[in-house]
Amino acid sequence: MRAITRSLARGCGGALLLCHLACISCSSAPQASAHAVPIVEILAPVQPTAISAEDLAPRLIGSTRWQHVDAQWRPTGGTPTILAATAAEGGGRELCADGIDGTIDSLSFRSDGSLQLLRTDSVRDDARTTFDPPLLLAPPVLRGESEFISDASMQVDAMSSGRERDKGSARRTLRVVRGERIRTPIGEWDATVVESVFTATLGMAVATHRTTLWIVPDVGPVIERWEASVKVLGVPVPRDRGTAVRIDPLPDQLQAPQPHAPR
Repeated sequence: MRAITRSLARGCGGALLLCHLACISCSSAPQASAHAVPIVEILAPVQPTAISAEDLAPRLIGSTRWQHVDAQWRPTGGTPTILAATAAEGGGRELCADGIDGTIDSLSFRSDGSLQLLRTDSVRDDARTTFDPPLLLAPPVLRGESEFISDASMQVDAMSSGRERDKGSARRTLRVVRGERIRTPIGEWDATVVESVFTATLGMAVATHRTTLWIVPDVGPVIERWEASVKVLGVPVPRDRGTAVRIDPLPDQLQAPQPHAPR
């Protein structure tokens, strides 16, 4: 996503500097070259498989490259986006992961294997969003017939001064929507398509971020599509949307045939 305008940020008192919602723009999305060819092919519908919470987090510590594409899966923009995942200080099952929108998520796994979001930092907006209790992102295993809903209080602070900007509540819904056989730059897969909807209600704004992930069990997300919208004092703000595809080669340990996902 792109940087939010300074005047809008001031008017909302930080309400729009949110996890996965920090950067709403009025500019249009980059267009693909007329000679660009699609880098993704949807081959056929398949039966979706259950996925684990670990499939929603970076599978390995390190960097991955993502290419932005248009609605026809054609590359746009040029330089790929590099996303890094690092182990959090102190070890344990905590990690910091770059988001495709330029934010940094602090994640951790609970003892039961579920995944939770502790906070999100947006350095460009000098904003830190903290969730209390941590916002649950996924249960240990998500199956096709289930819908996972989590709620948390949230507070947005200035990273530089620690000053509170806004506070409110967050709700996130996660569900499996379908299965698809896909071909991407890093392989051909049976992917489970998962949709999440994140809604934040603050003092002067209601912000919604819808994300669709194509997840390959034991590999993780290979395609991400997002759409964000905000209402400030009831007035809609132009939305940001986009799609990115993972394009880096897989590590050797992930090239082996995929084991069956938990059922």
